Amino acid sequence: MESRQVGMASGSAARCALLCILAGLLPTPAAIAGWVLVAEGDCIGPQLQGGARKEPDEALCTRELAGKTALCFPQSCNPGCQYIDLPTGQCLPGADTGLIYTCVPETAR
Repeated sequence: MESRQVGMASGSAARCALLCILAGLLPTPAAIAGWVLVAEGDCIGPQLQGGARKEPDEALCTRELAGKTALCFPQSCNPGCQYIDLPTGQCLPGADTGLIYTCVPETAR
């Protein structure tokens, strides 16, 4: 019977620890400001500009680009990102496989 009580007590402690860890991992609005990775795939749309970085340029995530898309190819022999004038939710699939980001500027919080 004692082993059962110990097991129950340690189970409660484990659940409490797990809940505390999960609560600490939830993003706050400040933690998600900038370019947020949302999917892998392609996004066909009008290109605003391109860049030679493996990840989107944080300086380009402005109020004007809020909700718009960056498509990056970090594994390519010529890594770079395309900035697409299209809300990320409206991306049309294509043949390329890249990392799709959406712009969440700090001022949009």
